[in-house]
Amino acid sequence: LMGPGASLFKDGAAEWHPAHSALILEVAKNQIISNSNNLVVGIGVGSNFRLPGKLSKNDGILRIEGRGALITKEPIRKCPSIGGAKYVIDSRIVFEPYQPEVAESLARITFTLVLNTDVLPNSTIHITMGGILRQPPSCIGKGESHCANRTSEVLLSGKNAPLFVGGSGYWSQSDVTLTVKVVNSVQISSGELVRFFLERDQFFALPYAAYQNDPSFRLAIPEAGVPEQAFNYSTKVNQEPKTFQVSQIEYGGLVAYPNSVVEFQLTFWPTVTLPEGSIVRVTLPGFTSPLSAIPLAIKEKTDLSENYPAEVIKTAAWNQIAFTMDMVVPAKYIISRFKKSFVRILERDGFRLPQTPLLPNDPKLTIACIKNQLIFEEQIKSSPRVVDRTFLTSVLEYHPPQRESIFQLIMVLEPTVDIKLENEITIKLPGFRNKLSKRNVHLMGKGRSYFKDSLAAWDETASELKLTVKQDQTIKAFSTVRLRIEESQGFILPETLDANDSRILISSKNNIEPPEPFKVSPMVGNGPYSG
Repeated sequence: LMGPGASLFKDGAAEWHPAHSALILEVAKNQIISNSNNLVVGIGVGSNFRLPGKLSKNDGILRIEGRGALITKEPIRKCPSIGGAKYVIDSRIVFEPYQPEVAESLARITFTLVLNTDVLPNSTIHITMGGILRQPPSCIGKGESHCANRTSEVLLSGKNAPLFVGGSGYWSQSDVTLTVKVVNSVQISSGELVRFFLERDQFFALPYAAYQNDPSFRLAIPEAGVPEQAFNYSTKVNQEPKTFQVSQIEYGGLVAYPNSVVEFQLTFWPTVTLPEGSIVRVTLPGFTSPLSAIPLAIKEKTDLSENYPAEVIKTAAWNQIAFTMDMVVPAKYIISRFKKSFVRILERDGFRLPQTPLLPNDPKLTIACIKNQLIFEEQIKSSPRVVDRTFLTSVLEYHPPQRESIFQLIMVLEPTVDIKLENEITIKLPGFRNKLSKRNVHLMGKGRSYFKDSLAAWDETASELKLTVKQDQTIKAFSTVRLRIEESQGFILPETLDANDSRILISSKNNIEPPEPFKVSPMVGNGPYSG
């Protein structure tokens, strides 16, 4: 040995046991390895100590233990990678259902593995099968709800089953993971084909649906340096896709505006049951919250046709940097595929909409299940528009657009909020005159029925046209109102107007304020200057 710690060991040397691939360092007499300082020793090039052909970063095949002062064997925590990566050359998981209907039937599950590295004795293989449910006879009648007997030792079958301790494995329903341990007298060599299966009498039931080559089915061998990865091939289950057949966001049933605090409501309905350990992730770009754990609530009036995950999922984890909200299904619970699920975040918890507008069914808002029963990220199917309190459309037309002439006025309006009796609409028309000195002007067009007596009030002094909605009428948000004032009402255009003239304004009392320019209006004359 070499280095500052070499003197702490017997004869300043270590023993190498090639049969066990073990390096043994014995502490010298009257020496102590302190737990307050790092121990640093090295082996020089002259010792001809040869490195293996490949190692993964922090490879689990390298382990350390202490005897005398007993320290249980554990992986070396940090080591560099050497050579090519360790990986599974081929991995296949094949389902052979017993019943004619594939979905949710008991099945034989066959595993086939070929690795590019050796797997040493006593190594453990971890196989994750998201969405798989074990249905032993003692759990029949409990559906997909919690049953303690789902978790137990299970028997392996096939010619390679004796490779594993007891010819069996351990199934954890909460982790949806099968673990099998290689016997202490056998090594699985690189390139060797390993095949074994779980027979139907082990009561493994398929999910309602699974993708072809579904990433919910994963494999890891930490002690061989093989990181977790999806099986190369897995059987598709059911022709119906694995998806969220319903995904809807609402903001307390009200019109939502940018940068406002709202009640957030989410309804979703997966086509597969999401078992314990599943994580539903909703991505909401631009949303903000002062809380990292956002309290979830149920409806004030519950409905038997809906699930309410908030009864068991009390908070959602909010990541402000990634704009993601994660809901983790706790142990012993599921989110059923037979009902819609509803959660909400109350307005008092300060969940704030983004500062920028959102389109109806905005593609930036997504939902996925990222753990256990994986469902690929997809767009929220239904979400309302989030837009400023404004007139989304405001258009004026003059026929003919000739200065100081009598004309027909056409208006097209589309507010982003409801407009009622108390929200009088005021249109500022500077320089316009009424040749007949009318104070009440008749309205024409489809939208006139919204307004009291189908009239508008004209104030020549203030150059304002005012429209009052009837008592029993409401102009709904995002509805289009088309109005027309005929030449017979005597309006005369001013001498000059710009195209989209910023002096022509519209507002709605206590509703859409301050006044904003019309978005579209034609030029009259030669622009702002005459002559």
